[in-house]
Amino acid sequence: MDILAVFATIAGLSAWTGSSIFLTFFVEPVISRKLGPGRAAEVMEFIHPRYYWLSFISGIVMLVGAGGALFIPKVRVPSATFMGLTAIALTLSIYGWLVVYPRIVSLRTRLQSSAGSAENFVVAERFDQATRLAKFLNLVVLLILLGAAAALAALVMAQDPPPGE
Repeated sequence: MDILAVFATIAGLSAWTGSSIFLTFFVEPVISRKLGPGRAAEVMEFIHPRYYWLSFISGIVMLVGAGGALFIPKVRVPSATFMGLTAIALTLSIYGWLVVYPRIVSLRTRLQSSAGSAENFVVAERFDQATRLAKFLNLVVLLILLGAAAALAALVMAQDPPPGE
């Protein structure tokens, strides 16, 4: 595996994993605590598209960077594992971006426009379910990325074993 490909793959993995951890465990809780629900949702609507773009670009860089290792027989299995996990994480992230996120925005708009009506309770429950689904998907993507990091470590170690082996 070329050193530039390894660097690009590690950079993509660290950018995606770091942004996922930062968004999930630091940004969302702080914004939710410090701002009211309406303002917090507006701020997160500003942040989420950028997060999804970063995830998409990082996932593509990771797949392209690791693609060359498929042609090296001794690292084919860890490379395929890494690329498979990356593809699954990328698919879940794109699903969140194209399906779950627009649903959250739509439900939030309906929730604000139906304030005080009987429909408000139903819309609020659907909104809560959609936000829980988004958080769950983000956590699953994060766990898959940690598995991809382990596969990348196996890939790099198999290709370039430490001295003495």
